[in-house]
Amino acid sequence: VNDSSGAALRSSRSWVAAVGPLVDEENSLAPALDQLRLHSAQLGRTRLDTLLLEVSDGSAQVSGELSAVVLAPPTPAAGAALATVLDDRAQAASELSRAVAMATSGASRTSQAAALAVEAGVHLRAADAAYRQFRRMLPSGSGAKHLPASAWLQRPLLWQSGALTVWIRNLGLAPALAVHEGLSLLAVSLQPQVLEIRGLPTTTIPPPTTSTSTTSSTTTSTSTTTTTLVGAPSTSTTISSSSTTTSSTTTTSSTTTTLQVPPPQSISVVQPTRTVHVDAVVAANGNLPVQGVTVSATLIALAAAPGANTKRPGLPAPGATSSVSQSLGTLGAGAARSVELPSMKVVRSASYRLTVTVSGGSARAVSAVIRLRVQG
Repeated sequence: VNDSSGAALRSSRSWVAAVGPLVDEENSLAPALDQLRLHSAQLGRTRLDTLLLEVSDGSAQVSGELSAVVLAPPTPAAGAALATVLDDRAQAASELSRAVAMATSGASRTSQAAALAVEAGVHLRAADAAYRQFRRMLPSGSGAKHLPASAWLQRPLLWQSGALTVWIRNLGLAPALAVHEGLSLLAVSLQPQVLEIRGLPTTTIPPPTTSTSTTSSTTTSTSTTTTTLVGAPSTSTTISSSSTTTSSTTTTSSTTTTLQVPPPQSISVVQPTRTVHVDAVVAANGNLPVQGVTVSATLIALAAAPGANTKRPGLPAPGATSSVSQSLGTLGAGAARSVELPSMKVVRSASYRLTVTVSGGSARAVSAVIRLRVQG
């Protein structure tokens, strides 16, 4: 009997030692929960979402890790009690995430959000109480005294129904927490590279920043001045003066571009080629990930420019259109990504209007328009 009791006690101690790190891991999530409850309106959307994800993913992971413990608990009731604690906290974290999403969605779902938050509070209070009961259930000598205390609610009054309802209502009114998807087109470049951009606005800034070659001739004359101070030796100072005549020649080079969006009404000129393709850099500048992001490019042939070789066979008819696109999937909030679109056919001596567009999710589509001319 003693051998049997000793083996059971050793097994209990082993189980307690195995779950102790899980309790520590669970406790490490409590400060994040406290911070998002106290300072959510000041955190900003990105930080708030980060804390919610940390708590919800972390608690779900700990709950799963308990299921992976192969040792038997001291009693089935004790094992079930700890599992209930971890499951309740994971469920509460999920409910809180959904409640915050509803409250800040701008879709007038405050009542539903408040109900979810109140339910989360119920689960959190129950989990803290259940953990205290769990420790009392462990048999003497099992090492229960080495298990850390675990209370997620540092300020229980903030998790009462009335306080949670007010909190949820205030979240919905906080401008910094309003959710929105946003996309931007940071840069556009062409291959082959643009040789020059014509029609750029002209700005005169003295002195000129262009390259300058200068020829100078200098004549120097020297005069001597004598100064006498009372009580001091006389001194003489030699002052040199010079006059310079300068002639300048200024040369201005063509403007080239890479990874930028040329200004409206300008014309980007590329070398003679049969195909062009677009490289673009796009970004999600909202506080939510944008799903289904797509970058597209459309070429529309324009009427021949003055002086162009209109006799070249195969010139496209004005209005002829070709399009390509590339899917990027989901773009995380604040993330940027470059994309190379498939090639599009062009004709030498032809002019085009190129429109590059990024779209996705509920974000407003953003476009850049470039007038393009292919040299003949």
